[in-house]
Amino acid sequence: SYQSLPPLDVTENGKEYLESEGLPVYDPDGYLKDIQSSIPEIDPIIFEYLKESIRAFNRGCTMSSAIALGVASEQMILLLYESLKGALKEQSDKKELQKADDKRIFKKHCALEAMLNKKKALLPSDIKENRDVYLSSLFHLIRLYRNEFGHPTGTSVEKSVVRVFLKGFDDYLKSLYALKDFLDSKPNQL
Repeated sequence: SYQSLPPLDVTENGKEYLESEGLPVYDPDGYLKDIQSSIPEIDPIIFEYLKESIRAFNRGCTMSSAIALGVASEQMILLLYESLKGALKEQSDKKELQKADDKRIFKKHCALEAMLNKKKALLPSDIKENRDVYLSSLFHLIRLYRNEFGHPTGTSVEKSVVRVFLKGFDDYLKSLYALKDFLDSKPNQL
């Protein structure tokens, strides 16, 4: 009964989608469902910017996608910063971290990272293991692209770069949410 249909070809995007594992970046609704199921407690601001990013990506708006993904990442850092403030026990540590309260996201990230390094021995091994990769490397890389395209530099972003960020964002968020959950479970104890 299908003999009357013309032959179908699978596009390059289709081949990539069929061969890839992980989040389905060419299926925005599926991507968002997968994120929500793996991180049910996802912050609504993070989710809104992630929704904007995946939809922009699929419409070929890679600069907009990179910028929105960067904003989602920055919101995660702000949440971690607040969780760490609540977990600190020593007044001197609280004061040290709070010096970044009125600062930009980069200063808050630096203060967050410095304090977590100071408290590294108190972190569980599963959180400690790849913390530097997710909290430092990936945050800075996503932030770099967000800044590059959020300012009038005239540069363009490759779709493949944003695709990689979107595919890895699930693991990035899961790792940082594990840290946040740990910090939230230790009020005034670190």
